[in-house]
Amino acid sequence: LPWDGNSFITLDAWNLIAADISSFPECKYFIVPMARVLNNKNLLDPTCAPEAREEPQIVFRRDAREYFNNEIPYGSRPKVDLLKRLGVPGVWDKSNFIYPWREHNFILSKESNKFQWAGWVARLSSGHNDSEQNAEVRALNREKVIIDQIKKLDKSLLNQIYDKKHLAYYTETYLKTIKKNFLSGHGHARKYTEILMGYAEEFLSSPLYSVTTKTTLPPSKDIHDYWHPAPYAWPNPDTQDGLPYIYRDGERVPGTRLYEKESAKYDRTSLQQLFDQTTVLALAWYLTGQDKYIKKAYEQIRSWFINTDTRMNPHLKYSQVVMGKNNNMGTNSGLIETKDFYFFLDAVRLVKRSSFWKKEDSQAMDSWCAEFLKWLKTSDAGHKELVSKNNHGVAYDLQTYSLAAFLGNIDIMYETLINAVSRLKSHFEKDGRQPHELKRTTTAHYTAFNLQLWLNLAYILRNTINYNIWLYQCNYDNKSANPLKLGLNWLLPYYTNRWPHKQIKKFEKERLTILYHLSKKDCPFLKKFNDIFPKTSDCKPYFFPHDGIPVFWLFNIDL
Repeated sequence: LPWDGNSFITLDAWNLIAADISSFPECKYFIVPMARVLNNKNLLDPTCAPEAREEPQIVFRRDAREYFNNEIPYGSRPKVDLLKRLGVPGVWDKSNFIYPWREHNFILSKESNKFQWAGWVARLSSGHNDSEQNAEVRALNREKVIIDQIKKLDKSLLNQIYDKKHLAYYTETYLKTIKKNFLSGHGHARKYTEILMGYAEEFLSSPLYSVTTKTTLPPSKDIHDYWHPAPYAWPNPDTQDGLPYIYRDGERVPGTRLYEKESAKYDRTSLQQLFDQTTVLALAWYLTGQDKYIKKAYEQIRSWFINTDTRMNPHLKYSQVVMGKNNNMGTNSGLIETKDFYFFLDAVRLVKRSSFWKKEDSQAMDSWCAEFLKWLKTSDAGHKELVSKNNHGVAYDLQTYSLAAFLGNIDIMYETLINAVSRLKSHFEKDGRQPHELKRTTTAHYTAFNLQLWLNLAYILRNTINYNIWLYQCNYDNKSANPLKLGLNWLLPYYTNRWPHKQIKKFEKERLTILYHLSKKDCPFLKKFNDIFPKTSDCKPYFFPHDGIPVFWLFNIDL
């Protein structure tokens, strides 16, 4: 009697089952109808005989040949599979689904129709009447329990393998090799490290960046609030106050392009200089051991996040503001401006290894990151970015995962991983096109940018929890494929072919070279492009930050 654990047999019910079985000694299978009760106490009444209409239990004689298929997991319907193989009629005949996502091939057993019915059995109530009375609710609750158990197992594994002190984006084994080759004067590693050192020397004389150095105030009037207007929202030339603003996709408002003179009015340029320069300085220290670089990196971090006189308030309430809209608060699109936390936090990890970093610095930095992450997760802007269908969605995943990894918050890391892989298929069609990015006026830029963000996330997932997103398969017309590979296969030929979609600004095709080099180790099919793209020795290490390419991306591959 391999029955469900919450089956209950009254004495009368047992006697009925025994009598029926005794009447057919030659039978190997007995089908026992089941009654679902809402009050377990009723079964203590010896006259209780509820109507048995639920999915039955099965009695097997010891020499029975048929059994439950152990390859059908809990949460699916292994009992229905067996009932149908035995030819037992019932409501299960209406469907060939025992899995939610596909039909099941039922093959009648040689022992089909060699069964008898026997007595009845009760199924004890769980105490949740809504579930007991509604089969759909029961199925949903069962699936929730299964998912919760899988999450629990997954997260227990992540806790075992993840160490927040390790670098998350940059691969330290490559950095160690680059350091060794640089010190020995070997090949490309020396070339690119010398370029890095040139930037690092220049950055030693940079000012300390802070939100308090901008020349205009945000709508809140608090200098510590990050402040930047929406880049494509222009004042209306036909009204005195410029309202309502006009949207011009791909055309940036003066002051919203990085490094231009007018950008000093806002915080975006200072933030990017902080991210890039601190990372370069930290990498220079790692490769040379010279404390002057890490000392400057330490001072930059303290200025933006720790020093109470200059620190940024941990939110983006005034990022990409459209004046006259939303009470002059920022928009959810503004959250993309901090996407580069993923490589910058590796710089913080390196600074933490130096003698300059103090225990109180860790407390302050961790506190800032925790508050900022909480705001990203709970604010209305954060909720909108979470469900964004284009590059903003993966940019949100990238930075929330990076912050959670820095803090060692396994729960949010795991949740973000699930969010990311759940949105992956929607970004790439079966031929590799990116439908949401092809709606823009700078389609070449956005298709490359979105794919670059996915590659950045792929690196950080592998380095932190050993998750290989390149192995993730989606179903496209009953064929399995990895969406990122589809996207690369569609986009990379345009390195030599004419771009057929709208692109109102010049596009730097070398960005496709970066996608190729960062992906080729995981995508053997890219060998067909080997003679098309330049070698790494001919690539530049530093790109304009709007392109989404990490600082010194070359340090994350084998040079």
